[in-house]
Amino acid sequence: MNMVVCLLVRLYSRMLRFYPYGFRAEFGAEMTAVFAGALRDAAKQSWLSLTAVCLREIRDWPGSVLQENLRARRRKMASNGFIENKPLLLRELLAALIIFLLPLFFSVFATTGIPPSKWIDYFILILFGGALLFALVLAIIKRLPRWSLSYLGFVLMSGIILNSDSRFWGWLYPYFVQSFGSNSDWTVPIQLIYSGVFQCIILFFTLFSALILVNLLRLLPHTRTVWQHIRVDWTQLSFMFYGGLVFYIMLMFDEYQHEVVWKCTAWACLALGAWLYLQAKSQKQRILALLGGATGAMWIVVLAKWTLIPLQKWPTGYPVAPSEAARWVEPGSAMISWGWILVMLIAPALLHLLSSSPPPNLQEDLTPA
Repeated sequence: MNMVVCLLVRLYSRMLRFYPYGFRAEFGAEMTAVFAGALRDAAKQSWLSLTAVCLREIRDWPGSVLQENLRARRRKMASNGFIENKPLLLRELLAALIIFLLPLFFSVFATTGIPPSKWIDYFILILFGGALLFALVLAIIKRLPRWSLSYLGFVLMSGIILNSDSRFWGWLYPYFVQSFGSNSDWTVPIQLIYSGVFQCIILFFTLFSALILVNLLRLLPHTRTVWQHIRVDWTQLSFMFYGGLVFYIMLMFDEYQHEVVWKCTAWACLALGAWLYLQAKSQKQRILALLGGATGAMWIVVLAKWTLIPLQKWPTGYPVAPSEAARWVEPGSAMISWGWILVMLIAPALLHLLSSSPPPNLQEDLTPA
């Protein structure tokens, strides 16, 4: 029995190597002594007690190792001068919210009929495009501070959706037609499956493009702090993706009538989530703010589609004509989108766990004004 105890203590000392060096130096000897004492006491009782002690340690070991490594990582980042909770100035907060509030303002303005209706679409498009371009130029001059990331997300999402015939997902519709016949013959489950797969591809590709973009930005001396900032606070990448939801919701109401109030309410939810995110002091609060804003917006979209479908007068042959089936497909598709959006907002946390620590010589503030 003593030989078994010695062997288990030796194995336990090897398991301690997975802890950070500083933690091992401070607590390693004490943990080993406590474990050895527990083994000796259990060995005096029975093999079953000895096995129970070992299984308890094996159960707790992965979580403890992960927690201590993350704690050591945060301490190292703090010692290297990384500033994670620097509050935004009022002008920065307002600049961050413009991307969420402008579509709301222009949608309300469009209902006034001023200027004349035949010019209003061009007028709003020019104003919105000009405001977006101005914000992007200002953000580049300021080295892309965190408030500007939502603008990049809006541009990425709009670019990807407007090029939805790309070879990356252009195969999907012909495959479904070949497998299930014309879309007019698809059952409700098949339509929902198609919608779910298509939305997953769009949203995943948007997040993947955001990751590629920030990796490219770190190659430029003027913007290379962006990636280090995201590695400190992974919710920054989630916030970039979150900005794209403004355009995503715009497209979800395409060809709808009587949708202005619903659409503006959904954008207001996104704006509220962004405001809470920028005011939050911890990563947990930040991601909860984004998840809450996205959830509120998408459930408003679901309720809007369920309410508005009977009021629509889409032309004959439209992919989803107003019908009882459409009243299930459209809200159901929005609920699937909501699920994928939550997954994509949380996904950057995995990148945070896998990325290496930032270089020790980086001493500058990562939240430029």
